[in-house]
Amino acid sequence: MSSAWRGTESRVLSDCSASARSDSCCVPAGNKYVPRAILVDLEPGTMDSVRSGPFGQIFRPDNFVFGQSGAGNNWAKGHYTEGAELVDSVLDVVRKESESCDCLQGFQLTHSLGGGTGSGMGTLLISKIREEYPDRIMNTFSVMPSPKVSDTVVEPYNATLSVHQLVENTAESNMNDLVSEYQQYQDATADEQGEFEEEEGEDEA
Repeated sequence: MSSAWRGTESRVLSDCSASARSDSCCVPAGNKYVPRAILVDLEPGTMDSVRSGPFGQIFRPDNFVFGQSGAGNNWAKGHYTEGAELVDSVLDVVRKESESCDCLQGFQLTHSLGGGTGSGMGTLLISKIREEYPDRIMNTFSVMPSPKVSDTVVEPYNATLSVHQLVENTAESNMNDLVSEYQQYQDATADEQGEFEEEEGEDEA
């Protein structure tokens, strides 16, 4: 859904109105603030990485929803089979978070269109949320596949199958190119490390 800052610094808390903190910004949990976010994947590996990372304790443990098999970079598995089996569990968490809002304005989904989960299950989840909350805003931040960093040849197909769903069910979709985003990061931080391998190969040629 939407992410938020966590902390207790009085200056920052004073900048957030009470309604913003309870609805779209932060969720109080004792003296801490946690993101109003749901993390979803069809395999447990990425969830384990987030949990064990430096920000793993920020998120609610109940808001990690994952399967065991993955989508295998297959849009159909994410949309019709593996994803369809998990989507009801995700919707239960969506309802719980939505009911805790005084005035729910909408949803934000950040996902990739190259793999099977982000494209197939992501668009399935969008359509289900659209059915249940037809008068709420649905906004996506979608990462488009790039031939320079492609993991698999079916990424363009996954993205193509997803675009129709996004056009039908979202109010706004922000399409992001992974290579361009990484280049902006390098420009902003003067980071010359970690160039994409395929780009290095082209330079050497």
